[in-house]
Amino acid sequence: MNWLTLLFQQPFTVALGWALLHFLWQGALIALLLGFANLCLRRARANLRYAAACTAMLLMLVAGVGTFLWLDSSARPAPGDAREILASLPAFVTGHSVERAIPDRAVIVQIEVWVDAHLAWLVSVWFAGVALLSLRTAGGWMCAQRLKRQSTSPTGSIWQERLMSLARRLEISRCLILCESRLAAVPTVIGWLRPVILLPASALTNLTPEMMEALLAHELAHIRRHDYLLNLLQTAVETLLFYHPAVWWVGRTMRLERENCCDDVAVASCGNALTYARALTELEQLRCSEPQLALAANGGSLIDRIRRLVGVRQHARTAPSLWVAAVIVLSVGTLWAASQISLAHGKPPMFAGLQFAQAAPTTSQAEPAPSGSAGASSDAQIPAPSPSAAPSADAETKDFIGATQSAGYKNLTVDQLVQLKIHGVTPEFVRKIEAAGLGHPAVDELVKLQIHGVTPEYMNELKSSGFTGLSLDRLVAFRIHGVEPERVKQFQKIFGKVTADQLIQLQIHGVTPEFVEQLKNLGFSGLDVDQATAFQIHGVDPAKVAEIQKIFGKVTADQLIQLQIHGVTPEYIEELKKMGFSGLDVEQATAFQIHGVDPAKVAEIQKLGFGPLSADRVVELQIHDVSPEFLQGLKDLGFTKLTLDEAVAARNYDVTPAFVKAVQKHGYTNLTMEQIIKLKQYDILSSDETK
Repeated sequence: MNWLTLLFQQPFTVALGWALLHFLWQGALIALLLGFANLCLRRARANLRYAAACTAMLLMLVAGVGTFLWLDSSARPAPGDAREILASLPAFVTGHSVERAIPDRAVIVQIEVWVDAHLAWLVSVWFAGVALLSLRTAGGWMCAQRLKRQSTSPTGSIWQERLMSLARRLEISRCLILCESRLAAVPTVIGWLRPVILLPASALTNLTPEMMEALLAHELAHIRRHDYLLNLLQTAVETLLFYHPAVWWVGRTMRLERENCCDDVAVASCGNALTYARALTELEQLRCSEPQLALAANGGSLIDRIRRLVGVRQHARTAPSLWVAAVIVLSVGTLWAASQISLAHGKPPMFAGLQFAQAAPTTSQAEPAPSGSAGASSDAQIPAPSPSAAPSADAETKDFIGATQSAGYKNLTVDQLVQLKIHGVTPEFVRKIEAAGLGHPAVDELVKLQIHGVTPEYMNELKSSGFTGLSLDRLVAFRIHGVEPERVKQFQKIFGKVTADQLIQLQIHGVTPEFVEQLKNLGFSGLDVDQATAFQIHGVDPAKVAEIQKIFGKVTADQLIQLQIHGVTPEYIEELKKMGFSGLDVEQATAFQIHGVDPAKVAEIQKLGFGPLSADRVVELQIHDVSPEFLQGLKDLGFTKLTLDEAVAARNYDVTPAFVKAVQKHGYTNLTMEQIIKLKQYDILSSDETK
């Protein structure tokens, strides 16, 4: 007998094996109770159904562990105690009469012997399964931690403030970290003590702020409910009891109801179920596989969650429910029979290898565990508690489908019907759109029109302004950029005939009729669309235009843009005027600003005796970096009659005050600047001497 055989003949492992077998009927019974509870709570809040699922999972853990502890404590009884142990077994295990319950004792003995012979393999397979699932869980945790660390950066202050505002609203006082991730495809929460919320960069650019706030509220709901910790505990139970289908069904129910609970919080936060449903719809396009130990906003069946939010009644999924029910009935029947088999000889199965005396039959009648459809209503959803949610009555749903078909949209998929429903695309809307001249748009096009607010009334108003025959994409572009029919008429009065592209151009750059009217009052009555747009792009302020006209007189549109591009302000020109540059034109003022002429430094140069300066001379000095400090340094070395031309030449040949000092140290104290430049030009002095 090898060590493995010895190991699995120990009372501990024998108790474990029989506890695993007993859990088959225990787990099935608990799942049946949860299925019945779901039927009773199908119209209740998601929180109650989630609590029922959590209770079922906890009972499964207690049943498995409790059975093991009870069997292990009974594994080493004294011979005289065998009858007492067997007599203490529950009635539904021992049965009323062994002879009445088990008709064929020979067959039962064979089954019992077979189970005892393979018990070691059962425990071995269980250990292997737990080990593999533990590795998978550890891998999921590592992936979640890597997702939290890699390719993340803090979000902007605006989103940090919105997060804090939502946290205060949901009464969350814990430290929260909000990061933008290039790897996460959906908003995700990682961690419990110091939770990190990851916002995908794609979601930040593709979803509206209102949608992102609703999704953030969903993640904050996970944090407030401690779902990350509960998910870890749930995963541990699923790992230990992995072999039972009912455990996975209960776990799936927990995850679905957990997401429903957080959805309800998000709807309450944003105040509109349709807004949140649209956010989930857009998020569907960004879905990807996430680590299991991270809580993401796209958890659970997303299409079922959207249907629940908009109030579309879901059809019962009979196939999965019947499959689960069949497994449960088979488990209950098999294990009930096994429990009776072992008592045909007056001893429990786990003690088959021990010599126990046969127990006396009890007087209670054995009753089989109840059977039924486990979780038949687990997928049944109720509308979110929002007044904006669509009605869920069967009659209205059928009317919507029939009306949609009568509008020419037949054989639509469920997803297409949901898209039309959540975005408020009614058959009446379709008929008006077709009457407005858009033909028969596809479902995606109808949704696009409704999302962006392209209504038949809007199209008719544009027609009255002369814009007929616009394509669907052009109409959507008008709406996206806020082109209103009234604004169109105002621009037509100013510019005459304008094209659709020009209207979008004006709207994108914020050119308003009021802005153009102000420019007209300043003498720019002949502006075209491109010039008005250029004025707005470069930030030409009508108030500043009036000041510039006072300085330069009449200026053209191109000159105004030139002054604005180079930052020539009225204040800058006034400072130059104080220095004596009162006759500057637009080009000279622009040159001053381009070369960085500082009026204060011009004043210092003039104080050194180099004034008055012309505009060209000032620009020349600035180009060659002839500064007041440079001129003062040369004057201090004896060049009191230095001219600006000599100063510019000295700068060109890099004749610095330090070089002049080095020359004078050699006794050449009376040289002219021209002579010093020659010494520099022909490299008479070493570079060390001039430092």
